[in-house]
Amino acid sequence: VSLMKDAYPELEKSIVYIQKVIKSEEDRFAEALNDGLKILYEGIKKLSAEAKEEIPGSMAFMLYDTYGFPIDLTCDIAEEKGMTVDIDTFEQHMTRQREKAKAARKETYKTDELFEILTPLQPTVFVGYDAFESNSKIQFILSGHEPVKICNDERAEVILVLDKTPFYAESGGQVGDMGIIRGEDFLFRVYKTHKTHDGKYYHIGRIEEGIVSVNDSVLARVDVEKRQSIARNHSATHLLHKALKEVLGEHVNQSGSLVDEHRLRFDFSHFAALTPEEIRQIEAKANNAILKNLQVTTYWTTLHEAQEQGVVALFGEKYNENVRVVNIGDYSKELCGGTHVKSSSEIGLLKIVSETSIGAGLRRVEAVCGLNLISYLYDILDSLNETASLVKAAPNEIAQKVEELLEKHRIQEREIDSLKQHAINFEVAEILKKTECINGVNLISVKTEVKDIDDLRKMGDILRQKIKTGIVVLGSINGDKTIFIAAVTKDLTKKGYHAGKIIKSVAQIAGGSGGGRPDFAQAGGKVPAKIDEALASVSKLIMNI
Repeated sequence: VSLMKDAYPELEKSIVYIQKVIKSEEDRFAEALNDGLKILYEGIKKLSAEAKEEIPGSMAFMLYDTYGFPIDLTCDIAEEKGMTVDIDTFEQHMTRQREKAKAARKETYKTDELFEILTPLQPTVFVGYDAFESNSKIQFILSGHEPVKICNDERAEVILVLDKTPFYAESGGQVGDMGIIRGEDFLFRVYKTHKTHDGKYYHIGRIEEGIVSVNDSVLARVDVEKRQSIARNHSATHLLHKALKEVLGEHVNQSGSLVDEHRLRFDFSHFAALTPEEIRQIEAKANNAILKNLQVTTYWTTLHEAQEQGVVALFGEKYNENVRVVNIGDYSKELCGGTHVKSSSEIGLLKIVSETSIGAGLRRVEAVCGLNLISYLYDILDSLNETASLVKAAPNEIAQKVEELLEKHRIQEREIDSLKQHAINFEVAEILKKTECINGVNLISVKTEVKDIDDLRKMGDILRQKIKTGIVVLGSINGDKTIFIAAVTKDLTKKGYHAGKIIKSVAQIAGGSGGGRPDFAQAGGKVPAKIDEALASVSKLIMNI
């Protein structure tokens, strides 16, 4: 900061925030590194047990992709352990990921191609700030990626370019308008509106009836209900941005947004998850501004003058020399080319419905307002009333009723655990009577009625303690599968008896697989009919050790 503050004076103002972000990033990296190290060491241990000397490229890629674990660090640790990394497979995964990301960015019509095709045309006159419809003339038709003079294909996606349009083109996070373009002999349904960077608006849609021709005079009309809903959400986004700054701090800056007719999504810089109290404060500030019925005004000015006036601009965004300013009363002032309400009260109310992380130092909130908020509240009320009906309580008594049910459930769980333990103890006593001695080794290898793997492990531990020295192998049928556990006392593991190897041999007979530590292992099988044969094989296995 001391070195760069002359060139970037905002650094000195934000030094506390910068320190918090750096500390947060250090903590996040340390946490990710620890998680990655744990997974890597566990993987190396497993590979070593299988006598493998190469870390699979898929494992290295998973560590890199999920935990940000550097491939160089994976290679260094592998070298320390006398292993190598399958770099070729790792690079193949990286290539596929890049190709997948590239494919996801592809559009039906590439902007650069359209830019070249539409170059001869004059920029479209946009009249949508003041009108929902306009009398226009068709300048250009594109069907099947080919320019045409006449089109009547009702199955193909078609692009129309007008001399002027009320349709807002997708930009600045706001989706493009939908609506209709009607001529004397045709009806065209618009479901997307975009523009080239030099201002040619193109309307993507389908011909619903008739024949469309270049130079046709048309009436272009946006879907007013959708446009007004989008405007409510866009104006609400500006208020939300201001409220976030007031509650969290001036370091909050917009890093992305999506505004459509259903909701608004706002991405911003912040180093921690929002608390419930912070969310309530943000909603309160935004809704307070809404209820003040603040007038929304717009004007054009130069970028320099806007910056002098303290208008909020997006960091990293490229602006023209002439910019549009949107004021919501004296509360919010931002550079914006989108469509907005005339006064804040048109928004209704705003409610944040989700808050998540989308990356290091970046948060995302989603919110609803206006009629969408009413729909959201109805959904919540329906769910609340349904829950109240299920627990047989009034809506305002649900929390108390659920707590009573949970307590009742906890009591019943303790009773069930107690009964289970009694049943296990009784079965343990019966199983101990079936102890054999093979080559001087106590052996229990029996089928039990216990269905749960945790209970089966518990029973194995009890039996191992009871026999003092020996081997325990238990099997059980659970539905169409079998489960096995093997437990070996410590004194026998030192003599070469290995629970993992025993259980692997047993499971193979029952059509399964498994493994584990020398003193304990578990496995599953797919052929329940083979369980008796699998358990009977243990005595022969012990004889050969």
